[in-house]
Amino acid sequence: MLPAQLVEPLIALWVAGGDRCQDLKTLRGDAALAALLGYELPAATTMRDLLEAFHVEDPPVWWVGEKTAIPEESAPLAGLGAAHRRVFAAVQQSAPQCQGSSKCPQFGASKIPHPG
Repeated sequence: MLPAQLVEPLIALWVAGGDRCQDLKTLRGDAALAALLGYELPAATTMRDLLEAFHVEDPPVWWVGEKTAIPEESAPLAGLGAAHRRVFAAVQQSAPQCQGSSKCPQFGASKIPHPG
């Protein structure tokens, strides 16, 4: 499966009100959702394996003062962050700059409220 084919079902799961991987069983039975996405949704175990890859036992910790500890970013989480930055940069490059404009062509001729 492509990475997007693992992330999209998570979003669909959350939008549908699911809160655990096991809830994917219901979504997997939805033929219309599979047709809309263009692929069969992953099994709950596949999704659980994906999410488990982000877990790190006893991660290195940054200490801030005496009482505050922040776990350092794991390698899988750093990879997800890098992918997010690449996608965000691509979207920024392809989207029109609408600041100061009353219209955004990509989203139709809708007016963007301008303060002032």
